Amino acid sequence: MTGPGPGKIRLTDAKLYLVTDKGRLLLADGEIYIHLKGYSYARVTHLDLEHPILNELIKPSEGGYYKIFNYDSRIKILAPGYNRVLIDDSEYKVYAVEAEHEYFRNLIRGGYLVTWVGGKSGGIYIGFKKEQIRKLEEIGRMYGYEV
Repeated sequence: MTGPGPGKIRLTDAKLYLVTDKGRLLLADGEIYIHLKGYSYARVTHLDLEHPILNELIKPSEGGYYKIFNYDSRIKILAPGYNRVLIDDSEYKVYAVEAEHEYFRNLIRGGYLVTWVGGKSGGIYIGFKKEQIRKLEEIGRMYGYEV
């Protein structure tokens, strides 16, 4: 996980889940950041979802276009295929990754979009369209960043 850095706003009360064949599994040590363009090598504003298990779904330097759903304060990324992961000696079939935070409420107008999701060391990132980038950068300005 790359963790904190300049221009990365950690959403401390955010929650990260795997949606599995055994229900929603909270990744208690998962972290979610809004990573602003122009800071810490970011070329575009995006979301970082950080937990090592996510690299079993999308490996670093790989990625693709995924359907992302938005409902209430959650965003859900459908997992590529049906990956099996091992956590605490239990095997899970993963269907999706969910991120939950109040800032995600109404992030995506229309309920879903297709956008780039890529793997990075220790997690994944979501590259959004202009409308979502504008909303994320508005949050960045609330935290005192110039974007």
